[in-house]
Amino acid sequence: MTPKIGFPWSEIRNISFNDRKFIIKPIDKKAPDFVFFAPRVRINKRILALCMGNHELYMRRRKPDTIDVQQMKAQAREEKVAKQQQREKLQLEIAARERAEKKQQEYEERLRTMAEEMEKRQQDLNNAQDMIRRLEEQLRQLQAAKEDLEARQNELQAMERAKLEEEILAKQDEVTRIQTVVNEKDEQTRKLQEEVEVARQKEEEVKLALLAATTTPQHHHVEENEHDEDDEMVNGDVSRDLATDDNIIDPVEERRTLAERNERLHDQL
Repeated sequence: MTPKIGFPWSEIRNISFNDRKFIIKPIDKKAPDFVFFAPRVRINKRILALCMGNHELYMRRRKPDTIDVQQMKAQAREEKVAKQQQREKLQLEIAARERAEKKQQEYEERLRTMAEEMEKRQQDLNNAQDMIRRLEEQLRQLQAAKEDLEARQNELQAMERAKLEEEILAKQDEVTRIQTVVNEKDEQTRKLQEEVEVARQKEEEVKLALLAATTTPQHHHVEENEHDEDDEMVNGDVSRDLATDDNIIDPVEERRTLAERNERLHDQL
């Protein structure tokens, strides 16, 4: 590797060249000179000119500035500071503007969100109002149907009541008719009982007459048989046929008939 030789500019004491040989002498006299050879002489001239110009700038930077230069530098520093402040102010304004725009965007986003939410709530409110109107209409219809049903029920009840009243009146008429029939039957029964009583009296009279006839032969109404000899018994008893009237009512049969009639009337009632 080729070493790179370097040293500060302040340590150079002299720079010169002789033909193509270029010599740099350091301040330290004990130190060896730095020597190199250029391919042409004009290259050494250019290197020397560059070194002289660089040394002049080096010395100028280290000399104290004049008042004009100091004023110019101060003015330049002030302008630089002013520009820096202006730049910082501009950056602050830009940052503030960006923050304001960001807040504005946030506010706009919030307003848009609130508007959407309000619109949604308004839609929900409209839907709820529509639902309420439909429910009210259904309630009104149900109320009307209920009133109609109650009216029909009242009408049916009135009709049933009227029908029941008619049936009751018919039953009352039937009961009255049956009562009339019963009264007639009672009257007939009473008459029949009177007839039975009369017949019983007649029967008693007949029995008495028959008894009288058996005890008094010349007054009996018994028909003799043509074959009297056949009717005589060994023990001396005499048998005769009694003549009866078919028009005489049998009291026992009449009582049985009256009892059956009364039972049928009771069943009808």
